Amino acid sequence: MENTGLCRIHSVSAAAVLALVLSPGCAGEVNGAMGPGASPPVPSPPWTSSPPGTSPAGAGSPVGNLGDLARPNAFGVTPLRRLTRVELRASLIEVFGVDPGPAMLDKSPEDLISSAHFPYSNDYSKQGVNDVVIERYNEFAEEYGPLVAKPGVVSALAGCTPTGPGDSSCFGKLMAKVARKALRRPLTSADTQGYGSFLSYSQVENNFYVAVDMLAEALVQSPEFLYRLESVSKPAGMPGVYQLNDYEIATRMSFLVWGSGPDDALLAAAEAGLLKNEAERLRQVDRLLRDPKAIRQWLHFHAEWLGYDGGLVLPPALAPDMVAETNNLVTNILVTGKPWRSLLTADETLVSTALAKHYGLPVPSAGESVKYTGSRGGGMLAHATFLVHGSKFGDTSPTLRGTEILTRLMCFRMPPLPLGIDTDQPPGGPMATSCKPERYNMRTLPECRSCHTLTDELGFGLENFSPLGQWRTAEPKLPSCAITGTGVFAGQMYGGPRELGQLLASRPELEACSSLQFLRFAMGRPEGPADELAAKALHEQLRTSGTLASLLVAVVKSPAIAHKVTQ
Repeated sequence: MENTGLCRIHSVSAAAVLALVLSPGCAGEVNGAMGPGASPPVPSPPWTSSPPGTSPAGAGSPVGNLGDLARPNAFGVTPLRRLTRVELRASLIEVFGVDPGPAMLDKSPEDLISSAHFPYSNDYSKQGVNDVVIERYNEFAEEYGPLVAKPGVVSALAGCTPTGPGDSSCFGKLMAKVARKALRRPLTSADTQGYGSFLSYSQVENNFYVAVDMLAEALVQSPEFLYRLESVSKPAGMPGVYQLNDYEIATRMSFLVWGSGPDDALLAAAEAGLLKNEAERLRQVDRLLRDPKAIRQWLHFHAEWLGYDGGLVLPPALAPDMVAETNNLVTNILVTGKPWRSLLTADETLVSTALAKHYGLPVPSAGESVKYTGSRGGGMLAHATFLVHGSKFGDTSPTLRGTEILTRLMCFRMPPLPLGIDTDQPPGGPMATSCKPERYNMRTLPECRSCHTLTDELGFGLENFSPLGQWRTAEPKLPSCAITGTGVFAGQMYGGPRELGQLLASRPELEACSSLQFLRFAMGRPEGPADELAAKALHEQLRTSGTLASLLVAVVKSPAIAHKVTQ
């Protein structure tokens, strides 16, 4: 089927297509519609008030006042949140010291991701409960419990060896240790009596570890473990705003920084009633950030945000190395305190020998980075984990690559695809032999130009790289079609990821989107009008500090972390 004037986009996946599709008259979330034939500006995040693309490079889009974070309701409505699979796994390791492993974790309820606009697995609106969810948790708990009910695990957790099936002292030590961390609060007498009754089954079965298994299964299925429950019993003097207790504050802090429940030290601070104090929260968050679990959480955030957390079509033999390359870059930026924009401007990479050969880079010495040369560079823009997103029909798609950059790094929402658009045929048809710039002619059509000029001209500058990051000078199967490797972004021509990374890093929209992505992840929901002040304030925080870690500290410092908002 030939291209007869219908705009086409090559879909990334069924889950992402709703947010990634393009349409004629591409207005999206920018201020001011663009009619057919108009010259598209650089899109801005939703809250900016000036025309997108008009801010001078580096000047910053309209930002906010950091004082706006000092409001108890700064972060808007607080939804009830259930643990994601990643949080479930991390919390089980924190409580029991036993990793369920990916295979067992797959038996728990799956996380649902709605779109590229909100690419995170912690969207509370997708965490409903039904019989299937309950049954899957039950099956998961039945498999996980026996992993805990082992002599070595009990000894490590409780510091004792049972003397017999009815050893209430050893069981009591174990229960006090794990139940407090699982429930994220002190045990009540009712808790102690209820969980303690499991020991009677051990005596019947003449096996102490029967009770351990039952305890683990009960805690794993407890609503207080699976959900981050928060009370509304202490009004804070504002409509719909309530004061959290210290244990609830500890839970918020630990899940934000670590993606798991609080450790003993944070629970001790909660027990002492210290966490309503800003200085103590800052002291604790400094401690939490120094723990490797904080790096684990940051990597998870970046992997979901940038789309390399799973499901990529990567060669099995190289996939771990490709993901490790991007994780190494993110970790280096976090550990060294470099500005976050370094993710797009890094001029070296840490790769395995196999991946270096795949890319055509010099083979590195053990533990040493490889310097980029030529048009390579641009940090993650040259990584296979990013480049693979823009592929379809066995080759790269400039449309998809441009869309990935705009949606993930600029927070631009593409409008819905018009009815009747066929996305299952490549531009020009399956038998086309013309070169890609001619096949991708949507940007020349009046009804398609406004979107495709924005996406395609941006994506064409990365054409020297295959879907898996290998350098090429001509189109696959069409050696006569030389690749120029030039693209246009914000009215400026660039060649390759090095120059694109520098262009992106100079744009205020990058800072604004980065802080917004963090806010989305932290809140567990898409932003709404009531979040505008917080979004602007976090944008200002990132603009002045340059690091995403400073956003996390700003959230913990805010009194909003100690309050629940219901309206």
